[in-house]
Amino acid sequence: MKARIEPVVDVDAFIRTWHRLYSQADEPPFYLSPAWVIAWIKGRPRGSKVFQLIIEEAGEPILMTAFGQSNNRYSTLFGSNPAHCMEYGLPAHDAIYIEFNDFLTHRQHHGGQLKRIAARALLTNQTVADRLVFRNARQSFCNSIIAIAEENGRHHEVINSLPTFQSNLLHARDSGKTLLDGLRASVRSAIKRSIRLYRQRGELRLVIEDGSQDYRQSFDLIKDLHAKTWANRGSAGVYSNPLFLSFHNRLFAEAPEVLSLCTVFAGDQLIGGLHNFVHNDRVLSYQSGFQYEPDNRLKPGLVSHALAAQHYMDAGYAVYDFLAGEARYKRELGMEGETLSTVVIERNGARARIRNKIKQVRAVLPGYAKTHQT
Repeated sequence: MKARIEPVVDVDAFIRTWHRLYSQADEPPFYLSPAWVIAWIKGRPRGSKVFQLIIEEAGEPILMTAFGQSNNRYSTLFGSNPAHCMEYGLPAHDAIYIEFNDFLTHRQHHGGQLKRIAARALLTNQTVADRLVFRNARQSFCNSIIAIAEENGRHHEVINSLPTFQSNLLHARDSGKTLLDGLRASVRSAIKRSIRLYRQRGELRLVIEDGSQDYRQSFDLIKDLHAKTWANRGSAGVYSNPLFLSFHNRLFAEAPEVLSLCTVFAGDQLIGGLHNFVHNDRVLSYQSGFQYEPDNRLKPGLVSHALAAQHYMDAGYAVYDFLAGEARYKRELGMEGETLSTVVIERNGARARIRNKIKQVRAVLPGYAKTHQT
């Protein structure tokens, strides 16, 4: 068993190997699926590098991951040369926002020992980067990376941790309840009142379209509603990023079956849109847009998610996943699950020590963001 780190020169060969290992992996997350990874690597920015870490046994892959490394080094004298796990380190490209980041491992080799071997290979390799960034990593992944960093005396920092939230559809279905039955009385009452108010405008309809249909009309409706929602918050929203859209065009072309778009109408009025993915028995609530109104009795977000989750529960899915990030509606509709953390490991040296001193000074300056996503 030996780890090797090498540039990805032949993208097709990388994809074939990833496919082979994924087929033998034990329930990896959607963000490690061939659909997501192919769409990601085929969008590699010009001038950037991608290298892979692969461990093989008897000629077969048992662990893989990949890192993007941009040529846009920090302009300061003490800047770093970072590599980002399953990302490029370029905000416009990384806006697709990976979650549940992890090593892809064979089902017979998914324990912590193999991950430690892989982490040790990364941290002792002298040609990769002087700074490794693992965004939104799963806890076992973080533990392996940090353990090897400490073993090698490397500086490491957890710069962000986010809770995830899920609604257990399987539990609700097995107990003979509807989704609303399992919610707190106050939340259930607010949703039911909102539904009654919306029905005064006409039929309340949930429309589901997937990649087997002409989904573009629904996609455009969700995209426009998302833009309107975020414009009211002073932001353009992620769909304004052409690289974000290009990624999803590749993803839909590669694997249309992962797409599930929900639009919700009260009469003829669009009140909510959900850009979801389906993966095995899970539904991932990825992006959304809602028609907010001055009447705060109207809850377009809660109603849209509740109707969609009930549909997926009836269709046999086990989990409705709200993904990472703190939000009131997630706590109202789901339960807190796994925590994802962003971990940075740095190679020892004078430049790293000076960078860390500069960060300590900046952290106490007025207006400096003390926590941030990398």
